[in-house]
Amino acid sequence: MKTAFALTALSLLGWPLQAAVVTTADNSSPAGDGQTSFLEALTNLTDNETISFNIPGAGPHYLLTPPGGYPLIEKSGVTINGYSQPGASANTAGLRQPNTASLRIVLDSRTAVEGERRTVIDYPGFGTSESCILGLLDAVNARIRGLAFMGVAGTGSDSDASVYNIALIKASTGVKVQGCWFGIDPGVASWVPDSAGVVPGVYGARSAVASFKWSDGSSSEGLIFGTDGDGTGDPGEFNISVGQRLAVHLQTPRVTVSGNWFNFLPDGSVLRPETQGLVLEDGTMEAIENGDGAEMRIGTDGNGVSDANEGNLFGPVVYDVFVEFWRSAPGVIFAGNSVGVGLDGFPLFSSTGQSLMVVRKDSSLRIGSDLNGTGDAAEANHLSGLGLPFILWHGSNNDGGSTPARISLQGNELIGNAGGIPLDPGAAVTPDRVYADVMLDPFNPAVTLGSGSTTTVLEGTAPVAAAGLPAPLIEVYLADASGLYLDPAAPQGRFRLTSFVLDGPLDLNAAPGAFRVNVAALGLSTVELGVVTLTASYQLPTSERVTTSFSSTLATLTPPPPLSAFLVSPLVTGVSLQWTGGTAPFRVQTSASLAGTWNDLATTSSQSYSAAFDGPRRFYRVREGAAPR
Repeated sequence: MKTAFALTALSLLGWPLQAAVVTTADNSSPAGDGQTSFLEALTNLTDNETISFNIPGAGPHYLLTPPGGYPLIEKSGVTINGYSQPGASANTAGLRQPNTASLRIVLDSRTAVEGERRTVIDYPGFGTSESCILGLLDAVNARIRGLAFMGVAGTGSDSDASVYNIALIKASTGVKVQGCWFGIDPGVASWVPDSAGVVPGVYGARSAVASFKWSDGSSSEGLIFGTDGDGTGDPGEFNISVGQRLAVHLQTPRVTVSGNWFNFLPDGSVLRPETQGLVLEDGTMEAIENGDGAEMRIGTDGNGVSDANEGNLFGPVVYDVFVEFWRSAPGVIFAGNSVGVGLDGFPLFSSTGQSLMVVRKDSSLRIGSDLNGTGDAAEANHLSGLGLPFILWHGSNNDGGSTPARISLQGNELIGNAGGIPLDPGAAVTPDRVYADVMLDPFNPAVTLGSGSTTTVLEGTAPVAAAGLPAPLIEVYLADASGLYLDPAAPQGRFRLTSFVLDGPLDLNAAPGAFRVNVAALGLSTVELGVVTLTASYQLPTSERVTTSFSSTLATLTPPPPLSAFLVSPLVTGVSLQWTGGTAPFRVQTSASLAGTWNDLATTSSQSYSAAFDGPRRFYRVREGAAPR
């Protein structure tokens, strides 16, 4: 009786009490043959069961989806653990290092037969033109980890339904999808493109994960796609999603998308859509969409636990934006992410036809840090090469009886992006509407830096807050030089220096809206003074903040000649490195081999550097446009 009581108690706690072990990759294996296939394990599932794997052989093992698809998972507390397969191992590297995971279980839905090897999802929110590899119906608290998914895109018709790798149906709440690879074959030995620029082993479906509302409005909220950031095994929870038509496709509130790579390959290179020849349903490829983005977090929570592992790395897309909210999205956090930036922190690709995101009325978004003193640096986004205005303001922001989107933009590193940060002059919403209840004079929302500013004192003006609101926080940045070359009228902050409250204790100018602040402690050089830029952020009675565009700089920069004429000369105890052109500061790096890890030697504004001998053979390179300090 005691044993029975103990088991019942554990079951009530939701602990898995049974386990199915998959011992064959053959889903056609007949019942009673002494082996368990993945199809059999799914067919016989019970609540709180764990499916693990012990298939003979080194693998990867390709589990071909049955012609009619798998049964939907309708049990709660189910765990499918691909890392249980012998030879499999979770990633142990950091978010900005090559991924070291070894996946040995592949759910393979590749087919040349139209409409085959998928489960059609004829349920509210979905339809007969949509299907999945794995589907969960009212299955709460499931965990899917350590699996590779490969499939076809489908055409979105009843005869050839679009394929979601994972579909969450009705109220499949609290699901975790962690440590999985979507659209890439873990059996590929190298991610180097062939002579035509095609990376082998890329198979794009419609989405990595999809979830839409049931007819009664219920949804699979609480999804965690990627790491939960609890400080335990977080690197092993990173997902990699490559070549998906729309990687995360949702109509689901309270979702966390953290610690993922989108269109980054495991070695840290990016997928190049222009050469890959992907089959895309409508010719586009996007990262994230959500039709109910309320309280969605994309990236870092900034709680001081594993914050550096919670951002997302976004590779190239073929769409107007990287992230779209197609309904109002209050309480969104977008923090700690990289767009257009490689693992080494330098710009890797340009997005000439893309903005960061599109936002609609009655939304609120924090893009970057909350500046609460915990995890602020990790909350910074690193955004480079966006070729369209930073934010696309949907026309609904001008709707009467609604509120324009509230956007906070603090503490980010912005490199070489187009203007309109955050409000473009040609936006579909006018400044007076965006700042109507934020400033006393919403028709003049600009912060200005006065020409009398020096390396030790900054002076200027900022809009006074509306009646009843606290004074705004003025943030001081060094502007990105490459952005100033693109558009001198639209600076963007790259390196945050400090902040102060307008008309607060540090403001030495008593006139409302005017400031004079001692910044001698910053040690600004004359060159740096010329590229100082400011924003003002306003706190509303709610937790929302609204940030202005960046102020004009005091200097106008002329683009230098391109980086060239790199010369290595011997010294008695080392080598002398010299070069011409390029954008300072420069980062000097060294490696023992061209294919090896590049280590930083120094960041310098000079065009020369002396390096000591370090081993019998060394390679050197210079990266221009390093962080200003």
